[in-house]
Amino acid sequence: MTDRLQTRNSLPIYALVFLGGIGSLQFFSRLPDPYWLGLLPLVFLLVFFKPRLRLLCLGLAGFLWALLHAHWYFLHVLPEALAGQDVWIEGVIADIPTKADRVQR
Repeated sequence: MTDRLQTRNSLPIYALVFLGGIGSLQFFSRLPDPYWLGLLPLVFLLVFFKPRLRLLCLGLAGFLWALLHAHWYFLHVLPEALAGQDVWIEGVIADIPTKADRVQR
């Protein structure tokens, strides 16, 4: 019971450490190589099985989580064949928004 209560009280600290790991990626001038993402499962396992390393592993997990999303974001690039060309985009307006007192739908 005491261990459970201690874990519940430290969840905000764990969340802040994870957030700090995410924010630490912003200090890099280049993204680290994606092979570092292979450490993510190991880090998550260490969080659960090594309580002494929990804060360090949570910070590293936040960093690797942000790195995963950054590499995933940069996979969506404009093809080289379309660079510098005008591209026509067509679409259909399905509905015009209606505005009530404080609501717009």
